[in-house]
Amino acid sequence: MNWTRGRCWSGTGRMVGVIACALVGWTVSARAEGDKVLPELDVDAKAAAIIESLDDHTGAMLPPARIVGEFGPIAKALGLDRHGPQGRDFTIKMAWAPDRERAFFCGANHGAPHKLNDVWEYDLAANAWICQWDPDYNNRGGWDEKGNSKTTFNKDGIRVTEKGAPVARSHTWWGLTYDPVRRAMLWMSRPEYKDKDEGENKGWPALFAFRPYEAKWHLRKIPIDRGGFHVPGQALEYIPELHGAIWWANRGGRGNMYLLPSQTNTCVKLETKGDKGTYPSGYDAIMAYDSEHRVIATRGGRGSYQATFHFDVDSLTWTRIGVETNVPSAHDKRTLFGYDPVGRVCLMADLVSDTLWSYSVEDRTWKQLPVKGEAQPNWPNTAGYFDPARNVFVLVSRRKVWVYRNKRNG
Repeated sequence: MNWTRGRCWSGTGRMVGVIACALVGWTVSARAEGDKVLPELDVDAKAAAIIESLDDHTGAMLPPARIVGEFGPIAKALGLDRHGPQGRDFTIKMAWAPDRERAFFCGANHGAPHKLNDVWEYDLAANAWICQWDPDYNNRGGWDEKGNSKTTFNKDGIRVTEKGAPVARSHTWWGLTYDPVRRAMLWMSRPEYKDKDEGENKGWPALFAFRPYEAKWHLRKIPIDRGGFHVPGQALEYIPELHGAIWWANRGGRGNMYLLPSQTNTCVKLETKGDKGTYPSGYDAIMAYDSEHRVIATRGGRGSYQATFHFDVDSLTWTRIGVETNVPSAHDKRTLFGYDPVGRVCLMADLVSDTLWSYSVEDRTWKQLPVKGEAQPNWPNTAGYFDPARNVFVLVSRRKVWVYRNKRNG
């Protein structure tokens, strides 16, 4: 395996990496010659050797992750400079960035570390947590003491910190993704507006975009009907074939799906198809995009909403899978989901039962997977993602890292 960034061949059998296009508008950041993924880190040789050696259906612990970044008083007070982040209640999804070959993590939670706007990347090759945005003072979660909170409002009337970062108010749920054309991490959230109690901004969601190549936040309102979305339990997935991110707004039935085009500053309502009961309902479903079959597989939610659904991105059609047996439950607080292009299945990690599952869009079947080697860990507050550059599912909590290979390439 070649572990040089941008030329890693493990997993899919083809070179992994996306070169973003230079397009007009605030939504796109042009790649200037000489741009680099920073900070540049050396490969962790021990971790690389462990990953390289993994056979089918094998798990392994990696050495403790490094913590990299410049940290201010909030991060130091919470020990983030020593142990890095961990899953935060309904904030456990990590977003893979193909042009950077790293995965982003951010979002708030109920308890410690409160309502922070920190942004992290996990680099599996370097086995390192990298703090890309040090949390700054805001008016949430107690981080306004000693007069350090000096928030203001941006041009869209959204409350922001002095540095232009969001005043984080919410979990991410499944509403986190990365757009390689914008070259930005995207987080759909509900902000505090200047005229929050009346006027046109009441109840609108907002798109929080973090551009790592610039180390800047860009926040804008999404002017859709208030009754047409529900931020808790939402989902956001970048779909290359649609040239943007799909946002499942979790209210109002199958028609409640929008496209955030990479090249324009718009939010387009999609004319989706599907009979009643063929689309998710309720809160907290999880999604994974099967790029081979061009289908978003969806599973889970609260209460009676445990079912599996397909969304065909070509026909924009929802389908509910029929009678299911031996099927895991799913929830965006305790299950992680990602697509494995080598195994040609979606992989799900259940963080409560400590089990791994595969889902085949083609066969419409779930299977519990065996785990050879080191067993799936039972950690509190775990986040994770599928790393296509190294062909492993990754679970991480602070400095602890566990990887699992479903199927070796070839």
